[in-house]
Amino acid sequence: QAYMARKTRTIAVLKSTGAPDRMIGQIYTLQLTLLAGGASLAGAVVGGLVPWLAPMVLPPVYAVLVQPGVYVLPLALAIGAGMLVGLAIALWPISQAAEVKPALLFRDFASQPSRGWPRTRYLAVSLVAGVGFCLLAILAMPDRLIAAIYMGSVAGSLAAFTLVAWLVIALARRMPRPPSPRLAMVIAGLHRQGTLTSIVLPVLGLSLTVLVALSQAEHSLRVRFLNDLPEVEPSFFLANIPSSQG
Repeated sequence: QAYMARKTRTIAVLKSTGAPDRMIGQIYTLQLTLLAGGASLAGAVVGGLVPWLAPMVLPPVYAVLVQPGVYVLPLALAIGAGMLVGLAIALWPISQAAEVKPALLFRDFASQPSRGWPRTRYLAVSLVAGVGFCLLAILAMPDRLIAAIYMGSVAGSLAAFTLVAWLVIALARRMPRPPSPRLAMVIAGLHRQGTLTSIVLPVLGLSLTVLVALSQAEHSLRVRFLNDLPEVEPSFFLANIPSSQG
């Protein structure tokens, strides 16, 4: 979205020279698809090198036992997931950027009308890419039920935080103007045109949710591990002794 915001005036110049919306959408969709593909490929290469580099980098005390090799299926899944995420995220701002009017060159950006939902074809492809990523992540996991529950929880949390953001914007818009100019500017910044409230609040909420979930899981595992330890531990162990000599 930030990348497309920097290209707003360039798109306005293209529109003023007669470029149709479809051509602009195709140009930037291809451009961002190549960027997502390159980033996914680079990530797959780095991830494929980790099994070869881990035994050399980590100290022997960790006793990392790996079998270095080229595993095609995991690498293909990683590249496919990266491409699907890139498409799901990029198509929305591309559709909004294609709506830029040539008159933007002659007035300030803040005077542009509010950008609503993207066009139907962009929204459909974005939803298909998002659903495809979720299905790919679920099918790639050994325990698909846990993966499905995780994906559903993330989607539900994101929807809940988005609803909270819309409620905050609606309440801020209906609040009476306070006498303090600073407080009035703060409240206006929550609902004015181009505000990031609907983006920042869900992202922060989802990030905190993940942190809390990880801390709870780590605490649960630690308590379970400590409770399973015997009160009196042997000082030495004997292994590979036949039962007849035990």
